[in-house]
Formats: sequence, structure tokens, C-alpha cells
Amino acid sequence: MTIAQVIEHWQGLPFEWGTLDCCQFVGSCIESVTGENAAEFYDYDGEAEAQALIEEAGDLVALVSQTLGDPVERAPQENDVVLVNDGSQDILGFVWAGRVISRTKGGLVDWPLDRARNVWCLKLPPQ
Repeated sequence: MTIAQVIEHWQGLPFEWGTLDCCQFVGSCIESVTGENAAEFYDYDGEAEAQALIEEAGDLVALVSQTLGDPVERAPQENDVVLVNDGSQDILGFVWAGRVISRTKGGLVDWPLDRARNVWCLKLPPQ
């Protein structure tokens, strides 16, 4: 699937921790550009288990860094994974078409690039 197809597929799906949350959405986006879903390594069912995974790692940045490596010190670019904050919680997103696309409880949301607090660069396969 292309990123556009991933986004279309996720439009309107109900939010569900462990299968239809921000991490799983980003995992699907990663899979569309690399062929591998980085989120499939995390098995959790429900908000309590998701929070336990995050707390065990230290925070969401540390959890994501376990899989994608350390965040990079640069502005977000196409196909980057980023962390945004909606004012109450951290949310993972994916950079596509000059915007950050995130899965929230309210559905897919796009954010301007300047909302990204942390940036992870994917190791893309050769073209």
C-alpha cells in the first residue's frame, strides 16, 4: 500500500488501543515505505498495557527509540516518524505531503511540521 492508501484505509476506523492507535498507524505507514512494520514488535491490548509499555521504557520517545534508533536533530522531512503533543499527551505521527499525520481517539489529524518535538529518520530501502 502507498501512504495515501494507508491514510484512506485508516480514515473512519474506530480508535482501539493495540490495533488502531497512533503507534499502529505509524507502523502501517512505515511498512508502506520500508516493507516492515516496526509496531508489530509491540504486543499490547488496551490502554493500560500501552501505558505500561511506555512507562517501562521511560516515555514514548524512549520506546520509539528502542526500535527506530535515537531521534535526529533536524527539521522533519517526508517519511519521518515524529512525536507531537496535543496539549495533554504525546502522539506519534508520520510526515507525508508536508504535514504530520497522526491517529488520535478522534480520528486522523494532520499537524503542521513545526509541531514535531522529536524526529526519527527511517532507513529506507534502496530505490
